[in-house]
Amino acid sequence: MGDLGALRYLNVGNNPLSGGIPHAYMNLSQLGDFLLYGTALCRPPDAAFAAWFETLFSSYEIASCATSLAGSDIDGAPGSVFALRGVVFPPHAPATVAVNGREVGQAMTDDYGEIAFLLDTTGAEEGRYDVTVEAGARAAFTIRLSEGRPPRAAEGEGETFAIPPGTAALMELFAPVVAVGP
Repeated sequence: MGDLGALRYLNVGNNPLSGGIPHAYMNLSQLGDFLLYGTALCRPPDAAFAAWFETLFSSYEIASCATSLAGSDIDGAPGSVFALRGVVFPPHAPATVAVNGREVGQAMTDDYGEIAFLLDTTGAEEGRYDVTVEAGARAAFTIRLSEGRPPRAAEGEGETFAIPPGTAALMELFAPVVAVGP
């Protein structure tokens, strides 16, 4: 969290934020007010986080997190790097990371059942990429690569996994549903 130990007030309201509040926020020992209204943030379900969160003033009730995977961006140009973070997995569990059903690596979840990693798309072609993490529970996140999107250069924690060439789901078919009555 850098040099924010004296931070007393944090307002992230009305921002397009989602996923679990990072456990690193528990290091903000002076934090008293944490305003979260207008976000899709959730509270990690472990007892240590719950005890810390209960000490804060927050005018907005937030739900406990379910197993999920979130990314820094949903799209970018081929060659982009995306940061991904999964929450509410079993602690200290081996996690398999796959893209479109093809394993790209393994990592361990941390003390809180979280996993963070980078996904490097250098050499990947345009298309859709469904990223999954399995570690006793399963979560997914979809990324789309297109030359018309800006390159992304996310920084983050954890290992870097590369998407192998030939992995893209190149076509998506959206067909109307037609009901024929008697």
